[in-house]
Amino acid sequence: MSGQGDLGLTLDQRYQLVSMLGIGTSGAVYRGRDLQENRRVAVKLLHRDMLTSEEAVARFFREIGAAERIEHPGVVGFYGAGMASDGRPYIVQEFLYGEDMEEALATGRLQLPQIFEISLQLLDALNAVHAAGLVHRDVKPENVFLFFDEFGGIRVKLVDFGIAKARSEISTTLPGRVKGKHAYMSPEQCQGLELDGRSDIFSVGIVMYELITWTRLFKRQNDLDTLKAITSGAVRPPRDLNPALD
Repeated sequence: MSGQGDLGLTLDQRYQLVSMLGIGTSGAVYRGRDLQENRRVAVKLLHRDMLTSEEAVARFFREIGAAERIEHPGVVGFYGAGMASDGRPYIVQEFLYGEDMEEALATGRLQLPQIFEISLQLLDALNAVHAAGLVHRDVKPENVFLFFDEFGGIRVKLVDFGIAKARSEISTTLPGRVKGKHAYMSPEQCQGLELDGRSDIFSVGIVMYELITWTRLFKRQNDLDTLKAITSGAVRPPRDLNPALD
């Protein structure tokens, strides 16, 4: 497994791993230094023990392929990719300053004008994703990065294309093998049906509901009940939960 032991490693004599930003089941993300361009970057490196997992390796290369296809101010910038000396793939992306939406939700409520601006920017970013023939499939607060520009305006960056797929590659899946975070899925995604960009837009609606009401729309006691709620549950009007909408 990659981790602290990789700190100081320089990939392809260019990208030096400086500090750990986060670690997941399949890879670790580092704050790095692009020695050629003299800039901070984010470097995601597959864990060593994941090299034997065809699914993990395929997901990593899918993320690289998706990042290469999209250039938009609302999508995290792609700088390059390669292989470490031990055969682990890595991806180099824009280093982001700020916090993800989940962290923003934990620290305080966003104002309605900010929520509307975030939603418009997120939809614009997804428009670029869909125009590139991709479906993100994992729109959720953790994958929406927020920061303020030099004029004090809030800005959005959509990240993590690990389970994104081209529409031509998406087919029906077996029940129980749906990909994505259950509480933010579309009904079609819950059922393992064929997807297009409308599935991502449905997920944006769930995110917007949570931003406005401070309540996770379809969250239940377990994943199965959550999936059932998405496909058949009633939706409580946002005004019932946020009087500011009146």
